[in-house]
Amino acid sequence: MYKISIVDDDESVLDYLANLLDGPYDVSTAKGPIEGFARYVDQRHDLVIVDLVMPFLDGYGLIDKIEAAGHNPKFVILTGSPENVQKGDTYSDILVIIKPFSDQVFVNTIAKLIST
Repeated sequence: MYKISIVDDDESVLDYLANLLDGPYDVSTAKGPIEGFARYVDQRHDLVIVDLVMPFLDGYGLIDKIEAAGHNPKFVILTGSPENVQKGDTYSDILVIIKPFSDQVFVNTIAKLIST
């Protein structure tokens, strides 16, 4: 089963997104980047969905930390602040989803990403 990790500092967002994806995927959640990194190292997810703006370490920092540990899952960044999205070669292959988004668009986007 495809393993997805969702990392966000807002517990209601974690619960909401996990409910959208639970069933066809093995979904785990982590409240914040520190817990998210520890959980990823333990479980090695195929896809990591991260909030961009979090305390202590932003979404890009978490992605860098996972990749520096020698892992290369697919990543999706969620943000309500598109002005904070970094462009360029370093993060060019990471899908960014701008909040707010519809449930159907989110689920379909994740399904399409997984199928590639």
